[in-house]
Amino acid sequence: MLPFCKSLIAAAALLLLTTLLPLTATPAVAQDAIDTTKIVRLPNSKELFAFPQSTSFTTSLSVPEALTALSTLLVADSWQPYERAFSSSATNEELAIVQFKKDRQLLSVMVNKAPAQNNATAISYTGLVTGHDLPFPKNANTIKYDPTRPYLNCISATDPKSLSDELREGLTARGWRPWSASEAKRVDNADQITEQGVTAFYVNSNAPSLRLSIGKTKDGQSSVTIEAISAEVLATVAKSATKPQTEAKEPDPPAKPEAKADAGAHNEPDPMKSLADDIMKEAQAAIGEALRGIKKPDAAKKKGHTAEADSGTPLSVMQPGDTDPAAPVPLPEGSEGIEIDNGQLEFTNSASVARVAAFYRSTMKGAGWKERKTPINQPNMVVLEFDKSGSSAQMTIMRMGDHTQVTATGSAIKTAEQKPDANEPQSESTTGQAGKEITADQLEADEAAGLPVPKQSTSKGSEKTMFRVSALADVNAPLQAVLGFYRRELGKRNDWQMQNETTDTSGSARIQFATPEGPAILTLTEKSGTTSVVLLVRKQKAAQASGLMPKPGQVKLLIGNILEKDAKLSLAKKTIKVGAGKGAKEPDGPSLEIKPGSYDVNVSAPGVSAPPEKITVGGDEIWGLIIGPGGVLPIQMY
Repeated sequence: MLPFCKSLIAAAALLLLTTLLPLTATPAVAQDAIDTTKIVRLPNSKELFAFPQSTSFTTSLSVPEALTALSTLLVADSWQPYERAFSSSATNEELAIVQFKKDRQLLSVMVNKAPAQNNATAISYTGLVTGHDLPFPKNANTIKYDPTRPYLNCISATDPKSLSDELREGLTARGWRPWSASEAKRVDNADQITEQGVTAFYVNSNAPSLRLSIGKTKDGQSSVTIEAISAEVLATVAKSATKPQTEAKEPDPPAKPEAKADAGAHNEPDPMKSLADDIMKEAQAAIGEALRGIKKPDAAKKKGHTAEADSGTPLSVMQPGDTDPAAPVPLPEGSEGIEIDNGQLEFTNSASVARVAAFYRSTMKGAGWKERKTPINQPNMVVLEFDKSGSSAQMTIMRMGDHTQVTATGSAIKTAEQKPDANEPQSESTTGQAGKEITADQLEADEAAGLPVPKQSTSKGSEKTMFRVSALADVNAPLQAVLGFYRRELGKRNDWQMQNETTDTSGSARIQFATPEGPAILTLTEKSGTTSVVLLVRKQKAAQASGLMPKPGQVKLLIGNILEKDAKLSLAKKTIKVGAGKGAKEPDGPSLEIKPGSYDVNVSAPGVSAPPEKITVGGDEIWGLIIGPGGVLPIQMY
């Protein structure tokens, strides 16, 4: 929240801006119709209502968990998150409102605690009307946007000239045309390129004129601003650019008092620099600073934010004594707001998404963790997954305004959080090792993906693919109690038939079932008083009916490409071309049958540089191989 004095400045600036910039609600071009019923949702959600303009559903995740998971899905589906440029939106443990844009569609997402739905988390999609649609650069981050003014500000790793070419195409498609200041007319390209960047003007008979400014930030990225300008500013630009230049053969005679302004204009070597003295431009610059929350020069003194934090140098590890509470994974220097709760670690850092991601790729690898590739690898959002000796950690790294938000989950985080304080007695009801043990009768039934899980689970979730569904849970109870719970709950299902059960002394159990959908396997593993649950159902009948099952003993690979460019995938001495978008949302991409075994998978696509991914596949299985910015993501589908 802005300080009181800054709020007054922003309010005054907003009033001034509305007098300078005429607003109109008439779109430059027609907005693409939005159908919120077709937008990706969280797995295992329950629909409340669904209409094209607005859709609502609930999830068992908390508000922060739902926001993180949903943002991941939306970004993977080409939705770009943005902040409203001239207003703020509160986000807390019980409410979050965020905005996304995809091509010419705007979406508002509200995530909130819903007491009327048994305290589940409710998620609402609402389509927004675009006042003036502006194109977002494809790899933009830290986006601030106001479609009513119109106004756009963002950061991009793309060079200024390429950005200008991309935005020119997008603006032209929306009815704006480049406008030459020197010729005072519409042209095909009006870019004014200097060492500092690119400036261009655009006009539209049905919308405000625009000024596009692209400059360089201290860390070498491009800063983009598209803002509406008044007719007076555009006239000043034309007048300055078309004034004749005097020859330097001999000094001009003294100017008459009333001619001083013109004489000053004649002496300027660059017509565009005359705008630096224009009162309108100075006012708009001041307004932009007040409303955009640009940091003052001494903002670098803020704790954890230094000049080095904005450079491209690798981040160092924060010392353990600098964090409270102690973090279960390394933290990059300058991290703030560190919280560990409900098996989740959260903190912020002023460094870019790329630098934080590079920090974790380096430090986790050095600590023996193996990275699993994910398709989310963009300038404004990266998702990392790591495995080590049965433990897992997932990091969602997302740019939010002027900081990077990091959320870490997984068994490594949960295990660290559950370690008891040396000065506190252990709870009788959590470990089952002190006092009275938890019994099967004490475990109540809940569900995940339509499958039973204990209500007392410290964490629970589900995984769902085309022909597989599984419920996952961690329960602070001994294996025998959890095993008794599942014998009781699955025994209630008359159409589930137990085939065999295996229990060993090392703390694991496995039960196989025959179900109407196909074979099911329950796997329980106990460690340090916590029992991990995986209940998997393979939808054999659906897989057979789909025609996608491989020949007996073989493996079927379904290949998809979420990139906007064609890609090539090499596997088992074969190279397969995969068209842009093919197989990304339905199995319409190429497929391949191979023998069971381990294989190296290589991906070749413009802008993608990733090491080979090793996969191990078994007979009678179906796998999806999804090509994304980070390489290939293998997903077992049956």
